[in-house]
Parts: sequence; C-alpha cells; structure tokens
Amino acid sequence: MAGVRTQTLAEIYARQGHYAEACEIYQSLLQACPEDGGLKERLAQLEIAWEDQRDGESRQDRADRFRVLLQRVRARRRAS
Repeated sequence: MAGVRTQTLAEIYARQGHYAEACEIYQSLLQACPEDGGLKERLAQLEIAWEDQRDGESRQDRADRFRVLLQRVRARRRAS
C-alpha cells in the first residue's frame, strides 16, 4: 500500500468495512511507535472485527469477544 498511512485513513477503511487495509496501516504505525498503547488497542479491535467479518459471527458473539478484549486491555493497564 503506497501513500500516506495515517490513523485517519485507517479509520476510513474501518468504517467502510475494509478491516485488512485498516489493520495493515495500524501495523505500520506501530512499527514506527511500538510503545503506543492506543494504537495497539485499536489494532486488536480491528483484528477482531476483521476476523468476525471473515467468520460471519453473530452480533452477540462479537459483543462477547469485545467484552473479553476490553477486560484484557484493562488488566494490562492495571499491571503497568
């Protein structure tokens, strides 16, 4: 993917349901700034959305997985 890679562009892709492209941008942003917890958290969310899109999970299944993700993020923050 050529051109400017920004969070804004990644979020545009995500809103359009192009999760693979959004994840690719977030991965490159994380390479430049690996300590950024916000980027890591958003990438994890988008990876779940992308996986859900491929798997065709139900809305409830996605909500349950998102809750688990949030619990993990909160636990990591408490541990830091």
